[in-house]
Amino acid sequence: MNNFNLVIVSGNIMAAPEASKLKMGMTILKFNIICVVQKKAFQGKPGKIEETEIPVVIFGDLADQYKNMLQEGLEITMKGRLTSKRSDKGNVFISFVADDVMSLSEGQQAPQQRQAPQQQRPQAQPMARPQLRAQVQQTMQQQDPNDFDELPF
Repeated sequence: MNNFNLVIVSGNIMAAPEASKLKMGMTILKFNIICVVQKKAFQGKPGKIEETEIPVVIFGDLADQYKNMLQEGLEITMKGRLTSKRSDKGNVFISFVADDVMSLSEGQQAPQQRQAPQQQRPQAQPMARPQLRAQVQQTMQQQDPNDFDELPF
């Protein structure tokens, strides 16, 4: 049986990423993103908004590329894998290790996709978490609840 661990996540950066160096000199970047999902409406009641915080880790050259670009409030889409660690007490901690940054919110682009300076768009302004949550909730309320697929879990 072949196992496959590939995950794509998209969300907003919750706080400024923390950059540090490992003993061998490799850069490590740590931050959390928040993903928001609108549950489907049921029996005339509006669907609940579910928020999930995901711890993210980026290593090496990718961390070096993005350590000065990523900031609180930016929307980011990444491809990577899930990892887990078990504590002495038996708790399991799951985190996302990014292998590639696929996109950033409006005004931010991945380094390999940057436009010439005269064509660059202005950078997106980071939002504080309460502002971000309010904006997401407002957007979700404006959408038709029937647009969301019902998931079996």
